[in-house]
Amino acid sequence: MKTTQRLIVTILLASLLFSSAVLGSNVKIHYENEANVLRELGLFKGTDLGFELERPPTRLEALVMLVRLLGLEEEALKNDLSLPFEDVPNWGKNYVAFAYHNGLTLGYSDKEFGSTDETTEAHFLTFVLRSLGYDDSKGDFYWADAKIKAEEIALIDQAYAETVGDKFLRDHCVAISYQSLFTSLKGEAKILLEKLVDSGAVDQEKTEGLLDLGAKYAKDAAEAYKKRQVDLAIELYLKAIELKPESAELYDGLGEVYVWMIKTSREEKDKNYWLEKRQETIEKALELEPENPQYLEQYLLHLFDLGEKEEAYWQAKALYELADDKKMAGRYLARASSALGIEYLLDSRVEEGREVLTESLELAENFSLAADLHIQFYLGKANLALKNFEEAERLLKLARESNEFKHEGDRLLYLLNEETGRFVENKKYIGVPWMGLVESSLDYREMKAAIKNNV
Repeated sequence: MKTTQRLIVTILLASLLFSSAVLGSNVKIHYENEANVLRELGLFKGTDLGFELERPPTRLEALVMLVRLLGLEEEALKNDLSLPFEDVPNWGKNYVAFAYHNGLTLGYSDKEFGSTDETTEAHFLTFVLRSLGYDDSKGDFYWADAKIKAEEIALIDQAYAETVGDKFLRDHCVAISYQSLFTSLKGEAKILLEKLVDSGAVDQEKTEGLLDLGAKYAKDAAEAYKKRQVDLAIELYLKAIELKPESAELYDGLGEVYVWMIKTSREEKDKNYWLEKRQETIEKALELEPENPQYLEQYLLHLFDLGEKEEAYWQAKALYELADDKKMAGRYLARASSALGIEYLLDSRVEEGREVLTESLELAENFSLAADLHIQFYLGKANLALKNFEEAERLLKLARESNEFKHEGDRLLYLLNEETGRFVENKKYIGVPWMGLVESSLDYREMKAAIKNNV
């Protein structure tokens, strides 16, 4: 009877072991390369059986990873602190004692830590979030919803989520730990890897060839700007530029943040400060890639903001020559030409003004450009300044169908009626909200003076 019972037990154990082996062999591993990187950095060491990425992590293993990510492993291993728990193996006692006395973890009870219990995704994410400076005891996140906070700071993404099945595995611990290295510390531009290098927990030489910090900073900067965390975005872009000073794209990205600062500045001195910073980034981007139409366009918009009409005109001509999108470039050229030509007329540089304005009219020879409302509006202004009243009226009436040009278009048509003696036609503008004090508006006054000077 006893022999039969032993046989049954033996068969059951063999069956369980076989089932476990089959289960492990069916698990798809995604992050073995990342595990090798972490091992090279001294942050993930595996077991006697290797990485064992296919099995769930234990609470003790999760705690050890937390200590390493905090850069405190050396300190933990040197401690001789007392340990109240009775279920911690010898190899883990220093880690648990250190974490317990420093408030990093608690046990199930006064004597039980739960070393061999499987840890959950929320538990492991909580540990990693703490290593990044987030404190669930102060309301930075709720441990049960740690995944929400992790998604918010890009610690995990959709690609990771698609690898998580019914079981949270050591494979997933590796994915989270690896990504945490490139995640910014709470409220700082510095990423966790920098902190570990600075503290001596990771050898800087081992990071060379493994990690592209410049690209990481750039990515984080773009993400920060999307959330309008502009101070952090600026700091990250500057760190990226320090590592990749020949990247025109980084200067362009930083310039975009400066544009936001220009638009949101209330004080004139602040606006002027950010305008100067914006100009520095555009000029550097163009210095690195002088024939890049995108950077020429950005510079042109900056010049319009500054009111630098002459420089804007020459940049618009350059953009028109280089750009594949002639309609876009034609809009800028028409705008720059009409603005400069009118300014020349206002400055009594009549011949130069006529030359620039007349040249802009050549854009109308291109059928697709001539049909564009933006170009029609600016060529309408050019014709009005040149006293080509019939063509100016035709173009301005077409362009005012766009809400963008309706108000200024009507004010210019009002002036055109005055210049051609059709005062009666201006009665239709009585009561139109944007025509209230038309004769005191800047666009009316400048055009009237330009027409007067064009003799």
